[in-house]
Amino acid sequence: MIDASLAAMRERVKKEYPDLLVATELPYQLGSGHPHAVGYRISYGANPSAAEHADILVIRATGPLSPAEQEAHLAFKKRTGIRTVMTYRTYQTWGMDLIAGKMTATGMETYPTQAATLAEGFGFYSFNEMVDTHLAPDPTPPHNPANRRISAEESEAAVSAVGEMVQKYRVMMSRGVH
Repeated sequence: MIDASLAAMRERVKKEYPDLLVATELPYQLGSGHPHAVGYRISYGANPSAAEHADILVIRATGPLSPAEQEAHLAFKKRTGIRTVMTYRTYQTWGMDLIAGKMTATGMETYPTQAATLAEGFGFYSFNEMVDTHLAPDPTPPHNPANRRISAEESEAAVSAVGEMVQKYRVMMSRGVH
């Protein structure tokens, strides 16, 4: 019902704006069995079948896709022909991990590689309505001392890593990886 309704709206709008591209966003990677992903699909209709009216599907992934999720993504694209944009959630710990040497920006190759292999676009998001995960530093003390704020140094490290990943994606796409 959701897809049929949105498809009807799309067709009416496209009569006036024939060059319009319709984008739809789905939370969580296709095929995810995470309880929140299942909840979104069941409770809010955030199911891939509700997005088949779109020209572009923006996937709001929580991290690298598993092999099964990659297969679900490719199967959806093959069945529908819809172009996709992979966006990945950022985490406050990225800056700490980069500074501590637990992770390197060059070690975060999975994100740009998956996007270049699976999708036609790549991005990040730093906010989820359930969990605030901004990479921007916050100088104000937290309301709850257990909620540690990200420092300016950690923010710079994480933002630099995100920039490096975007550059890697651009290079791969310019070489025709997709």
